[in-house]
Amino acid sequence: MTLVVGLAFQDGVVLASDSQEDVEAGAIRRLDVQKLWPLANGPKVKAAMGASGHHGMMVHAYERVAARVGSLNRLTRQALISVAEEALWDLSKRYRHERGKSVEEVSSEEATPLHLLIAGMDLERREPFVVYLPGSGPDTGIAESPHDYEAVGATTYAYYILGTLYRKGLERWQALELAIYTIAETERICPTVGGSIQAIVVDEKEVEELSPVEIQGLLERVGKRRHALVEGWWQGGLPVR
Repeated sequence: MTLVVGLAFQDGVVLASDSQEDVEAGAIRRLDVQKLWPLANGPKVKAAMGASGHHGMMVHAYERVAARVGSLNRLTRQALISVAEEALWDLSKRYRHERGKSVEEVSSEEATPLHLLIAGMDLERREPFVVYLPGSGPDTGIAESPHDYEAVGATTYAYYILGTLYRKGLERWQALELAIYTIAETERICPTVGGSIQAIVVDEKEVEELSPVEIQGLLERVGKRRHALVEGWWQGGLPVR
């Protein structure tokens, strides 16, 4: 299990993730797994992608989605989501449906659910979007309606945090701090979340990957306000400077 969160703010979206791969037989497999990628930077839509699952499957998913996005003559939000749906369904068939293996024969890579988050800015509508694409179950590969926030992986506590603190109309810095706080706080209680934190911000101008130095600065600011948050000192659920 891992954790990727996406949330919208006034003029864009934030994607953040941990970097720990799933625990297998009680052992952490990797602590440096990339789970976020810039995906589109066109005149009609700018977006990034996050994934939760086995590392190899996440990379395959990104490569397939990115290749199809690059081949589109007219990239829109709906076209972007459609190619992600197709890529996820193709991978699901490759790893599960077409192999016909029994449970005992399925490898850890095949057994680990792959889930995607697509987040970005629809420049035609001038609105942010966060879309979840499930990689298992009856709705495999079918994108949900856009949400203001979403999480995949170890979501129970993350949903609690986001459901309690998220508000519409966040500013960029508020969304960033809330996303970083959600990852860091979940790591405190969930052994399957860990490693360095990654983050991407998408707005009307660019798709920006935050540096480790920027992430560390956010962690320090969030850490200083953690007790104020726990004791209910945030105004309307939002941190104040």
